Amino acid sequence: MATAMPIPARCRSRSGCSRGRPAAVPGARTAGRRSRRTCPSPPATTQIRNRSRIRTPTSPGSDPALGTAVHPSESAPKTQRYVRSPGALVREGAFGVVVLGTETSDAVTLSGTAAALWDVLADPQTSTAVVDVLAEQFGLAPERVRPDVDSALEQLVQLGALERRA
Repeated sequence: MATAMPIPARCRSRSGCSRGRPAAVPGARTAGRRSRRTCPSPPATTQIRNRSRIRTPTSPGSDPALGTAVHPSESAPKTQRYVRSPGALVREGAFGVVVLGTETSDAVTLSGTAAALWDVLADPQTSTAVVDVLAEQFGLAPERVRPDVDSALEQLVQLGALERRA
């Protein structure tokens, strides 16, 4: 897998910046040259990522060439429940929920819909139940909510904040 390569972006100031990025406005010149004044903004970069195809298990009768693969969470048993990990450290506040899982030393801040997902998981839930509750809570179709919920659940499992149980 290729790593992300930073590409220098144009400076947002009219005069350019001390980092050597050209000015955003073509007419910002001093004595025929672009000015290199100090820019208070942090260096801006654009990330390019390698978007390789992800192979997923296919259901019987599906054709991988047509892109009808099954999402990994859909191939998991429907009775599988997600439970908050007893070893995870959690702090709730007005800012959201900060979770420190058992698998990594990085804390994650959950806010907005992610904090709502964490609240739903106060009791063991299946992914389908979580999708249904959040879809109803935010007035969205379950089909639209499912990919985001599945992704969030998988990330929380990888962090060690959640556990899967049968």
